[in-house]
Amino acid sequence: MVHGRYSGGPGKPLLGVDIFRFEDGLVVEHWDVLQNEVDARDTVAGNPMFTNPQSSPA
Repeated sequence: MVHGRYSGGPGKPLLGVDIFRFEDGLVVEHWDVLQNEVDARDTVAGNPMFTNPQSSPA
């Protein structure tokens, strides 16, 4: 599974996940989903949809 934030285009950033199933070392199935990122202030819990642990102070 790969989770990512895609930005730099004309609209809001997109969040996506790609899910792979492997057999004998080969990809035999792939699923993906994309959705617009929602600002933390607009979520029910007030949490961001995607965080970057490397940007947090130690």
